[in-house]
Amino acid sequence: LFRSAMEPAVEPVAFYYTAQAGGGASGPCSIAQLRVLWQSGHISRETMLWRESMPAWLRLEEVPEASSALLSLAQPPPAAAAPVGEWYYVDADGRQRGALTAEQLGVLLRGGDVDGLTQVWRSGMAAWAELSCV
Repeated sequence: LFRSAMEPAVEPVAFYYTAQAGGGASGPCSIAQLRVLWQSGHISRETMLWRESMPAWLRLEEVPEASSALLSLAQPPPAAAAPVGEWYYVDADGRQRGALTAEQLGVLLRGGDVDGLTQVWRSGMAAWAELSCV
């Protein structure tokens, strides 16, 4: 469908989050970006979220837009059980990088060095896939 010139563009909801108690806010993030953070184990149902028009920070599980999009998705096992150095990715120049832990990949995600469209792979995957799909 095409929008007419008179229809305003719909801006994605921009959430801010704090992954640790007392930690600084990160963001803004779209629901798609929160999905990547959720599936990589960097945020959980206890993560505090805020967006414009919310009077206060709330736990992710208390925010309908986020909880309905994320709570049914799988999360990795706790970090202690996860193997070290298993992720690989393709950088902006098309070079394969890795091996990285999930935590290191999360740092790259938060820093903007990778995003949901970045191709990633780890042992057990049949093929490379976009980070937002794993």
